[in-house]
Amino acid sequence: MLHTLSIVYYYYYCYSSTFAILATLTVLTILAVLTILAVLIILAASAVLIILAVLVILATSAVLTILAVLVVLAASAVLTILAVLVVLATSAILSTLTTLTILAVPAVLAIAIINLIVNSLAIRLFLALPLLLLLSL
Repeated sequence: MLHTLSIVYYYYYCYSSTFAILATLTVLTILAVLTILAVLIILAASAVLIILAVLVILATSAVLTILAVLVVLAASAVLTILAVLVVLATSAILSTLTTLTILAVPAVLAIAIINLIVNSLAIRLFLALPLLLLLSL
């Protein structure tokens, strides 16, 4: 059975330009679908990461701000100084998280652009394949 299929494949591959065009179009369709899926996955992942980072920053700032206000209201001068230090540390942490979030966006975009370039080069190669097959007939 396998031998018969290989003979049929060989016949259509060697003697039918229609088969070569259909095979190439099938490969191009699969590559296009995979490219679209890859872009959607990258965009979804970057959106989820950005939303999570923003939520972590907002939750951290809200909790630490409430704690700092309670400490300032209930404490003596020493605790007031400690509360100021906590607020400064919180702002340093938040600015670091904000910087990391800002740096994550171009990195995700760069990965998406590289992926699109690589996939477009692969598609160009497969677009040239039918022409090469027709020239070889």
